[in-house]
Amino acid sequence: MTLPRHIANELGIVMDDQKPAPPNVSHETRPKVIDVVHNNDGSKTVMYFGKQVGHIYPIGYKNRDGMKYRAISNYDDIRHFYSIKSATQFLLSSHH
Repeated sequence: MTLPRHIANELGIVMDDQKPAPPNVSHETRPKVIDVVHNNDGSKTVMYFGKQVGHIYPIGYKNRDGMKYRAISNYDDIRHFYSIKSATQFLLSSHH
């Protein structure tokens, strides 16, 4: 025996209906949280929600440990790193 649809809805019983389709949200409409912009001089600008956080510059020559990078925040904090990822994390953590 099956219940009428209006009674099943009041009791919270889900009938065999199709679920509504999720809203179509494209990635282009969402703002990028973290963006690394490559500049013409080889440096990179780190953006956080569209605001500049700092810059990353390659320094020295590539050696057995890899390339070294200098990260300069907007508050003139300067640190040296062995990867762009760690330099980006430093810039994001120093942003107020």
